[in-house]
Amino acid sequence: INKQLPANLKKINHFMEYNGIVYVSCDFGIVQFNLATMLFGDTYFIGNNGAEISVSQTAVFDGFIYASTIDGIRKADIANKNLIDFNQWTQIATGSWSSIETFDTELIAINATGNIHKYNSGSDSFTGYLQLPSASVDMRMSENYLLITTSSSVSIYNKQMALVRQINSSQIIETTVSFTCATTIEDKIYIGTKENGIYTTTISV
Repeated sequence: INKQLPANLKKINHFMEYNGIVYVSCDFGIVQFNLATMLFGDTYFIGNNGAEISVSQTAVFDGFIYASTIDGIRKADIANKNLIDFNQWTQIATGSWSSIETFDTELIAINATGNIHKYNSGSDSFTGYLQLPSASVDMRMSENYLLITTSSSVSIYNKQMALVRQINSSQIIETTVSFTCATTIEDKIYIGTKENGIYTTTISV
């Protein structure tokens, strides 16, 4: 509330917890929040030359923190005590990215056009893997599944990245809805919508 930033940039896009610290992805950068002390810590402005940049999501993979942004994917050593310095961050992909998530032994990222990419640690780069029919609005790991949500579909993948189930908004016949996110608890899927709350169904048909 008190940070001296334009009000339109004070938007939270994602929470990622690692070792008791929540990394809050915002439209200006990344903010630390300590769960033990309930206090905010450092703010990372990781744009070019330390500028504000919209960060859509963060993930930790093999000792590094990765941030998907409107201007590429950036990474840094999660153990580095000086991540407030933008020079500690390296850009490893260009373009606009909507999400990034660790899933089992993979690091998955989706760009703004809905192209799913896998991280290749050997080349420190991302390779296109699968094209979604439209842009993604949410990606998250939940238990043994990776859930990718577009405004009209939820795709559930297992650890082999095989599609387990896909749910389309057209299956909700009583009203028109736009999906916003999805998660699982045991065998149930919970899907958020813009217009009409939360729907639930099962993973197994």
